[in-house]
Amino acid sequence: MRLRGAHAMTQEIEMAFNLEALEQIRQRKAQYCRYLDTKQFDAWESVFKPDAKVIFYSPDSSVIAEFNSIAELSAVSRKLFATTQTIHQTHNSEIDFKSPVEASAIWSMEDWHVYAPEGDNPSKTMHGYGFYYDTWELVSGEWKIARLELRRNIVMYGRLPGNGTGTHGLGQS
Repeated sequence: MRLRGAHAMTQEIEMAFNLEALEQIRQRKAQYCRYLDTKQFDAWESVFKPDAKVIFYSPDSSVIAEFNSIAELSAVSRKLFATTQTIHQTHNSEIDFKSPVEASAIWSMEDWHVYAPEGDNPSKTMHGYGFYYDTWELVSGEWKIARLELRRNIVMYGRLPGNGTGTHGLGQS
């Protein structure tokens, strides 16, 4: 029988921690998308630290919007998305642990927004591709977003075909 040294056991424990933490962060990011798209705003807010810093950039790297708390971001998001159909998807996570309680992550992303018609004007759309750059912190046993930057590389705007009411295969919210 071969006995393992303390160093090998420590490495195995760290690896098990990282795998569990990786999956927890991936699950939380999936919740971020689902809660936002299903308009579960209270649950969506719980994915963030209260003092989370959030910045949205345009493809030319100029700042579109900047928020210094989840309360600021949520007030705008609740109003903007109240009548907007959305889908947010993240892929290909790159997660790096800075410490046992902090991780940075990069996610490739795609989002699609269908804005409600205004008067006789048909629905406008926005379709974007880019990357989320997140900092996650472990708070009371739960991973939360401490900083989020969304940098879109491609943004396309348009209108829905037909009568532009948002009912062409997109469903109703």
